[in-house]
Amino acid sequence: MEVKVSSKIKKEIAEILEGYGYKNEKEFIEDALWRRILELKKIDFLVKTEKIRKAMRKKGVTEEEILRDFEKFRSLNK
Repeated sequence: MEVKVSSKIKKEIAEILEGYGYKNEKEFIEDALWRRILELKKIDFLVKTEKIRKAMRKKGVTEEEILRDFEKFRSLNK
């Protein structure tokens, strides 16, 4: 895949390369993309866990009950 970036972004990348020890533009861009992918996955995880939390609250399940069930399951599978 080939991506074209604006001259403004190219200038920013050039300034960052030396200061942060990147060998080249490709290395920096791959690192930046991986970091952004991880940020988006974290956001997705938080959204999903919030939906689960709301559903559990709606059903009246407490955090203590969930932790107790996890501990019971864990002790049975040792």
